[in-house]
Amino acid sequence: MYEEGQEIYHHLRTNILIQFSFGYNNPKLIRMGLQFECKGLAFEGVVRIRKSQDSNTYVIFMLNTEGKQVRKMWDIKLDNLIPTLQRNIDGVDGEWWQEFKKRYVVLNQIKRKEL
Repeated sequence: MYEEGQEIYHHLRTNILIQFSFGYNNPKLIRMGLQFECKGLAFEGVVRIRKSQDSNTYVIFMLNTEGKQVRKMWDIKLDNLIPTLQRNIDGVDGEWWQEFKKRYVVLNQIKRKEL
């Protein structure tokens, strides 16, 4: 019953960047999966990852700080789990990230011109 959670936990633990990325903390084994808290650039709350019963894929539930589900993703393969989490927690591909990059590039260009 908790083997699935141990598999997910091991996968996340073997990627050292996860330990420092998106405020990953307080992991807990849950039935058919793993739950942890996070504080990323685009999302803050609880992430639950559960293995699908009928396939070798995972379902990701994202709950905000009030405990309400704000996003659910199906059919995530284990090798795509970390990129999916990074995109949704840190917003690497989202609108927030695109806006951040625009502002960062503009600030860097201004600083370079001043030098």
